[in-house]
Amino acid sequence: MDSLGSIFGLFIVGAIALGLLSALTGSGRRQSKAAPCYYDAQKGLLTPPEIAAFRQLVKALGGSAHVAPKVRIADILKVRSSGNRKIDGPAFNRISQKHVDFLIISYSGDILFAVEIDDKSHERSDRKKRDEFVNAAFQSARVELYRAAPGKLSENSELKERIRELRQSTALASAI
Repeated sequence: MDSLGSIFGLFIVGAIALGLLSALTGSGRRQSKAAPCYYDAQKGLLTPPEIAAFRQLVKALGGSAHVAPKVRIADILKVRSSGNRKIDGPAFNRISQKHVDFLIISYSGDILFAVEIDDKSHERSDRKKRDEFVNAAFQSARVELYRAAPGKLSENSELKERIRELRQSTALASAI
């Protein structure tokens, strides 16, 4: 009986050792059978109307700030915490997959304002709802958001005034 107990003890120690070894090396895990993913590069980051708007913004700003294209809204705004993950999580999800066409930032990286180019897709009812939400989110966060139709950036008088003020303040700051 004594030798049987020793054999049984060795068996238990061996099983534990094998279990630890398996856990440490990762063997015994199920291998994922997911199909490999294949990706292609996008032709470009901006649409032709966005390229035109980008150039127009860069020229209008005259070196007084940076123009960052296609910025995720969750990198501009943050959820004001309610302390409840069931509320804060969905609020974050509503902004995490959306972006603005352009974010204007200072040379120190401060957020100045955002610009959206409203092409024909913004006429669809789902886009109108999205735009209403985005407008409300930016207003809630007190971040200026300017909208313009493609090729009509210079016709937005509020945006023109904001850029003029920015250029003037930057010129004053550099003169000091």
